[in-house]
Amino acid sequence: MIIKVKFILDYYKFIGKHELLLDVKNNSTLLDIIDYINNNIKNGFKEKIINGNEIKYPNMILINGRRAEFLNGLNTSLNENDEILFSPLAYFAL
Repeated sequence: MIIKVKFILDYYKFIGKHELLLDVKNNSTLLDIIDYINNNIKNGFKEKIINGNEIKYPNMILINGRRAEFLNGLNTSLNENDEILFSPLAYFAL
């Protein structure tokens, strides 16, 4: 299935792209996507985003416009054509 992943500010600088289209296995979770990016795109990404089973502050992860913390966190199941946005929390406080 295809997932669109977008990066804002610090994450764009770290990854080097604003957007990726990832072809991942069905039934992937947010954690699977973070692992995929860490293992295939940019090593060290996972350490910037999560600490154990928690999203690190001040990271904000949106799945189709909804904060991951209000869904099922890192275990949120993804569907074809979902959109994930990685952004510093401060970006939304402006």
